[in-house]
Amino acid sequence: MPDDVGGKPFPDGWEPDDDRGGADKDFASVVFDEDFVRAAVVHEPTAVERLLAAAEARAQADAARARRSRRPTD
Repeated sequence: MPDDVGGKPFPDGWEPDDDRGGADKDFASVVFDEDFVRAAVVHEPTAVERLLAAAEARAQADAARARRSRRPTD
């Protein structure tokens, strides 16, 4: 490694983090008005809701498995 490592790593001054893949240019004209934002339905389930949903899914899967394993009676 040379003793003098000063200066910019890129001669044109461009840094890799400067490029966001053109996303800024592509979506520069997109504007969300206040009514659009307020009308957006967003609900992040709470931990309790996620636990309940998982328990219900497990119960349904267990019930379906039990129905499949039963032998038909004559």
